[in-house]
Amino acid sequence: MNTQNHSRQEIVRRELMKKKKAKTIRNRLIVLQIVVFVVVAALVFSLIFIPGNGSLIDFKPTKTAPETIPYTLDAPVSQRIDYTPYIIHLGDEINSANAIFIDLASGEVIADKLPDEKIYPASITKIMTAILVIEHFEDLETEIEVPSHIYSYLREQNASVAGFYAGEKVKVIDLLYGVLLPSGADACLTLVSEVAGNEQAFAKKMTEKAHEIGAVNTNFVNSTGLHNDNHYSTVRDLSKILTYALKNETFRTIFTTETYTTAKTNLHSKGIKFTNTTFAAFDRANLDNPYVKGGKTGYTGEACLCLATLAEKNGREYILVTVKAGTPTSSKGTQHVKDANYIYNTYPDWTANSAS
Repeated sequence: MNTQNHSRQEIVRRELMKKKKAKTIRNRLIVLQIVVFVVVAALVFSLIFIPGNGSLIDFKPTKTAPETIPYTLDAPVSQRIDYTPYIIHLGDEINSANAIFIDLASGEVIADKLPDEKIYPASITKIMTAILVIEHFEDLETEIEVPSHIYSYLREQNASVAGFYAGEKVKVIDLLYGVLLPSGADACLTLVSEVAGNEQAFAKKMTEKAHEIGAVNTNFVNSTGLHNDNHYSTVRDLSKILTYALKNETFRTIFTTETYTTAKTNLHSKGIKFTNTTFAAFDRANLDNPYVKGGKTGYTGEACLCLATLAEKNGREYILVTVKAGTPTSSKGTQHVKDANYIYNTYPDWTANSAS
């Protein structure tokens, strides 16, 4: 009998211990939940009600999201859309080692190929020469005498010339056509001597102007583009220089002229007829591109074939700068204009399709 009582008491004792243990665990869980709630509540309180620290009390939502790029309702579509992620990186489909293709109005880069690599600009240099001269002279009808001392240097360098003679009195405007159309180094040196006294001083002005307009990876040491290891740029910088120059109506008129005859002078009674080397190169390649409005070619053994052009397609203007097409022996080649023809026939349509 005593044994049975002891067993029942033991069972009762175990049940009581089990209930006590369960109650202890339950109480601990309740305490833990309370602690967690207090901590979370404190954090939320600090975020909402304590100023500073970027707290939510300082947050004032706007009614509408701000525009990524400000624009007016009549702005072209390409000025409102950021195409940066969609820039086409050109490769072996073009001959040129470096290129940049830009929508002129918006500055949008449509396609490029190593646009920030150091390059030699050859006679594309003369774009900067021309715009600086235009900005210097108030009267472009002013006559300047061609100095005789420049010709020994020009012969030594085998530089391209417009055909002016020593002692010839030529209008500034006609010399400018001589700079850009036939790429005349004789016209360059005549103008820069008048503007700055010597070419070195003028080249310093060229570099300063380049940096002023954002072409900071450019350094000029001459006005003609004749090779010098310290005379360099990038195609991106050259596009900035051309964009700047095209804002000037005088420059734009000269740059887009196919043929021009100077006024008569004391040594050329009928003037001198110039042909734009860009259009001549397209003719040489048997390419009739209806979009190209003007351009400037360049060539040295180190720079190879270079080209900077302006074109219009689908109501928009584009500029293209390419350098180092062909080989050092292809000065009479057409690889640069073939690249321009390919790009102008391909990528403006891509822009229009992307914007629609």
